[in-house]
Amino acid sequence: AQKVLDDGGTSFGGAALVEALKDISFEGVTGTVDFEDNGDREIGAGFTIKNHDGDAFVDLGNWDQSTGLTYASGVSVADIVWPTRSGLKPSDTPLLTEVLKMGLLFPMYSLDGTEHVYSSSGHNNMVGALMAIEEINANLDLLPNTKLTYEVYDTKHDPGTIIPNTFYLATDSFNGKGADVVVGGAYSGPTIASHNVLKSFGTPQMSYSATSPLLSDTKEYPYFLRTVPSDAFQGKAIAQFLKDDL
Repeated sequence: AQKVLDDGGTSFGGAALVEALKDISFEGVTGTVDFEDNGDREIGAGFTIKNHDGDAFVDLGNWDQSTGLTYASGVSVADIVWPTRSGLKPSDTPLLTEVLKMGLLFPMYSLDGTEHVYSSSGHNNMVGALMAIEEINANLDLLPNTKLTYEVYDTKHDPGTIIPNTFYLATDSFNGKGADVVVGGAYSGPTIASHNVLKSFGTPQMSYSATSPLLSDTKEYPYFLRTVPSDAFQGKAIAQFLKDDL
């Protein structure tokens, strides 16, 4: 305020006070306090850097504007415990900016009349998928800015079971946000039933073992992809074998 008056001001408007403060320098508890044009402290800012190693805080060194970073005696970068998912230095760790919500459909049981029969193949496929998701999330080179999340549902090899599960994945899963993509089903019949639900919501579907040629029709199944060849290709391969070798 006195600076404003000394400069001939007659009122203490905000703009005048800000400009006056930028011209002031004083000694404070943390050293000299001065201001840059943008209002940042110009000199005297410094920090003691500590690292939490799980049991206690350990001094790593000091940083200030004039000298930069000085490590404490006997301390190097190799001693730092970085609080990141991978343990890498923050500068080498991309920030997670996207979360991909995956709905997983696997036949872990089959309906045999009124009985539920355990399906080892469906269970094994599910375990493989979860292992793959875990590996991808742990390797920042694969999807550096994305984390995969998932919800798993049992299809029971049954179109009547997969339809309500698919509808839930597309609408109410992941706390009401719905899945971004659905993986499954395992067999063509349930997969076709599932896609008839998903295409209403524009949700992509990726199957790992549905082989029906019908699923190649992009007009009927516009959001469908698969990692296994169609039966149409299997038929061509068998026909070629029979022609050439028998």
